[in-house]
Amino acid sequence: KRGDMAKHLKDLGISIEGLILDSPVSNVTKFIHHKNNNVAYPFILATEYLFNREVDGYLKYMRLGSLLKKTDYPSIILQNIGDEVTPTDQLLTELYEVSSVQLELFDGVEHGGMILHPSYKIKYLNNVKTFLQD
Repeated sequence: KRGDMAKHLKDLGISIEGLILDSPVSNVTKFIHHKNNNVAYPFILATEYLFNREVDGYLKYMRLGSLLKKTDYPSIILQNIGDEVTPTDQLLTELYEVSSVQLELFDGVEHGGMILHPSYKIKYLNNVKTFLQD
């Protein structure tokens, strides 16, 4: 729903019809804190401040609960339950606000890479194929 981004994509000839998200960062602020939990808190706040400046003040909106509510695109998220890089509990907290997203959980610990995992490849591809056909 950001006019500036929509115009930019249109100018590039890009049309979006749906979103396939593999192990997404569900909340950038929480991600910054999670990845820097051994750093002094003032440095984490400084990192947030500088990053927020780089993204023109959009940091508080850089979470799936906010972003996916503002789109009309069908969406599917593929996630490993034990993913430490993008924790599933943070994802579930964000998706609580968005009921229209299809969530497919895999019983693994890797970040991404489900499509390369021999046990998950077929399930992963079938989920994406079904999503694209709908």
